[in-house]
Amino acid sequence: MRKRLIFLLCILSLACGSLAASRFAATVGTFGRPDAGSHALFGVSWALHPRIEVEANAAFQLTPAAFSNIHGTLYLQIPVASDLYRNDEKAVLYYNAYIGIGTFAEWEFSSSSITSYGVMMRIIPLSLGGPYYRTRERSAAFSLAYDLKTRSFGVYWNLFLFDYYL
Repeated sequence: MRKRLIFLLCILSLACGSLAASRFAATVGTFGRPDAGSHALFGVSWALHPRIEVEANAAFQLTPAAFSNIHGTLYLQIPVASDLYRNDEKAVLYYNAYIGIGTFAEWEFSSSSITSYGVMMRIIPLSLGGPYYRTRERSAAFSLAYDLKTRSFGVYWNLFLFDYYL
């Protein structure tokens, strides 16, 4: 039993070391969709690998009814033009683009229920900065979503996303 505990602690310490070397970012931005209202988006992203990033966001409705619903997304995305970072700490390209797949769910506070959920694909054609530069600005992100509850397609967009690396 003691050997297993020591082995588990060794594995966890290796995993924590690799997690500390990863690139975390806090995200703020806009979120839009065809129906009425504007949304504010908050989230986090984590560069798991120089070519893979995970991003989780929550968008809160601001108008016409503030905080009446929340739209959550989880993406797995890859950079197109350059790596997210290099292990030798050298600079990567300042410009990048991303493609990704993900899932979403929307929670309506008034009915206390999930009103939609599904899968989506996102394209971000313009991204400036990255972990090496400590900030990243992304714009014109478009997502094509398939709502599994209503069996319909929809689009979502982010005019601007700002990432601040921790």
